[in-house]
Amino acid sequence: MTGPIGGAERAFRQAVEHWVAGDVDATVSCWTDDGIYSCFLETTGKPYAGTFQGHDAIKGALQAVLDEIEYVVFRTTTWRTDPIDHNKVEVSVDTIIRHRASGMELGMQYRFVAIMRDGKIAQLEKHLDEPRYKAWIELSDQAGGQQT
Repeated sequence: MTGPIGGAERAFRQAVEHWVAGDVDATVSCWTDDGIYSCFLETTGKPYAGTFQGHDAIKGALQAVLDEIEYVVFRTTTWRTDPIDHNKVEVSVDTIIRHRASGMELGMQYRFVAIMRDGKIAQLEKHLDEPRYKAWIELSDQAGGQQT
């Protein structure tokens, strides 16, 4: 049985709702001014791979994601607030993404881990299958006529 949704989870859910709606500005407004976003895809060389700090850097990374892909499906499956640290929230996501230039699609699962502070995201990590994503993005870029 799941208990009531706490303030940290409620705030993080709002950020996810903005993201699903494609509203980058509203999504970024859910971060603290010194917030951090990490997407562990360093070997892809993509502008959204790595660690970004502050609203401008995070906005640039998130916009780069949406410039390259679109979400066909984005479904949160499991929400979990850490029972010891109530400011740590995890969510699992099932998604199908489409590469805008090539039209190639990829179904995948990933996980977000957020550390919340004062109702905002202080740190967000995106964990996914990097080798699988890298293979897909390289093929998609080639099919779409882009450099990888």
